[in-house]
Amino acid sequence: MLYQQINYSRFSIFASLLCASLNLPATETNTPPPVPVPPAQRQLFNYEGVQYTQANFPERVRQSLYEADLEYFEKQKQLIDTAVFELYVDAEAKKLGKTRETLMEEWFKVDEPSEEAVKAFYNENKARIPVELEKAKDQIAQFLKQKQIQEKQLAFIKKIKEEGFFELRVAEPIAPIVTINTAGYPAKGNLKADITIVEFADYQCPHCKHAAEAVNKLMSTFGDKIKLVYMDYPINQSGISRLVAEGAVCADQQGKFWDYHALAFEQQDALTKDSPQELAGLLKLDEAAFKKCLAEPATKEKVQQADNEALRLGLTGTPSFFVNGKLVNAVALEDEVKALIK
Repeated sequence: MLYQQINYSRFSIFASLLCASLNLPATETNTPPPVPVPPAQRQLFNYEGVQYTQANFPERVRQSLYEADLEYFEKQKQLIDTAVFELYVDAEAKKLGKTRETLMEEWFKVDEPSEEAVKAFYNENKARIPVELEKAKDQIAQFLKQKQIQEKQLAFIKKIKEEGFFELRVAEPIAPIVTINTAGYPAKGNLKADITIVEFADYQCPHCKHAAEAVNKLMSTFGDKIKLVYMDYPINQSGISRLVAEGAVCADQQGKFWDYHALAFEQQDALTKDSPQELAGLLKLDEAAFKKCLAEPATKEKVQQADNEALRLGLTGTPSFFVNGKLVNAVALEDEVKALIK
């Protein structure tokens, strides 16, 4: 069985949601779409005669409330997309004299994944798949096939919404804007830029490694318009991530943080408690100064301060990105930055 982090269900939304044909009343309206209430003005409850809004609570509570709202909003969007999809498919099936199933097979037929594609996926995710390729290949092939189908369906939904004068009538929640204490933490790009990205990550987190690659691509394109700040959030229970993070602090003292940072992610699968010294050796850092830095309480304190900042902000996982104080999903990071640049 594949590692549980490889979630098949998210690549087969329609398998569970495309059920009986909808019977929705059609109405026309010229009313404007709903406007979300800013977090600071959103009334939550009254207690002992006092009215409480999100502004009355610390960042971690406001952030958690926003994440709950966002999760609900995303689920609503999925269901709405499915409804739009069904309405369109049923109308076309009726027009063409075909069943929905026949039309679906015609429109969303995909080729079986090649052996090379299955093997490539296995090699890329080997650390998260605790069985040999031979035992996993059928599930991987099904996973890749479902992914292709979902991608075609999502592109199709986007197209029919654009052509059908679709308008979403559900307001997206507004993310709270938080202040993050980034003083003293490594930064690159344009340090005077109007756009600041703050990244919280863990050196042993596979998603953080992939996110780091995406961030590097973003910086290569928009580096003159962005300031990127990195802060450690070593949530892995092995203790290795924290030690590697402390090594990064010491590499920073010698002006080699970003080289150390990149090398640590590159060697993620092989990281051990000895990795800080090994990485320092590969980068030809001053060994004595590095060793002395690792032993200093201030080094551990700097990593802990970043950890505390993440907890204060209510972060529960990695990677986490803030763009100008707004929490942004890693998948949406590039779009968020592009929107601000425009």
